Amino acid sequence: MLSSLFLSLTLYSAVVGQSLLVDITNTTEFPYVFRVQLSDQGYPTTFPGFAVSQKYILTSGQAFRDDATLITITDQLGVVYPTPRSTEIAGRFAILRICKQLPGPYISMSEPSFNDLTANVPDAEFILFKEDDNMLKRVTNLTVLSSAACTSVTSSSVTAGSICVQINVTPDFCSYISDAFGATPTFFRAPAVVIGGQVNAIYTASSKIGCNSANVNDEVGFYSSLSFNRIEIIAEIPDGVANP
Repeated sequence: MLSSLFLSLTLYSAVVGQSLLVDITNTTEFPYVFRVQLSDQGYPTTFPGFAVSQKYILTSGQAFRDDATLITITDQLGVVYPTPRSTEIAGRFAILRICKQLPGPYISMSEPSFNDLTANVPDAEFILFKEDDNMLKRVTNLTVLSSAACTSVTSSSVTAGSICVQINVTPDFCSYISDAFGATPTFFRAPAVVIGGQVNAIYTASSKIGCNSANVNDEVGFYSSLSFNRIEIIAEIPDGVANP
């Protein structure tokens, strides 16, 4: 009886799949990614930010604040980078001006660096930071839908500028992002979408994240495409991006 139950659970796990939150211990894998954290939410909200030049970090527009002292930027080794100014871009992104010079490497903003999404990507992943840890994390496995498939599951107004992520159907997936959706959480970890080692999109709208509660999966989330908005982003960097 027990052996039959174990076999059934094993088969169920294999069918449903299991998402994993894993430390990225090699800081050279995503050397341009920084931890961006807000202190005015009543709970920690943590974003990945991407060095685009010696003085600027790109992140989600949800991290934009008129008062930049509410934003703390830390690299993966724990070094803090003060920011005197943040600027919103296209209602989706923000750029953060850094007081210290960023030595590089920098994220690529070159159009060929991004996946063209002519086909589904079954092995995409999220990267994110926990609220109390400078070590970057990854969550696997995700499927990014092709542009055509994305259009078929939502309205064109949502699809424009978005990447559709079909997240893992196991409830644990959403718990990596927050412990509450639709209520007051104790933490929120904004994810970025990685395809083939390149960041392609980032969370910008809580209503489209793909989770509507700690235990319920909406199956598809919508994340703002860096490729779609790259011209606007580049135009907002006063000294230009390092890898245009």
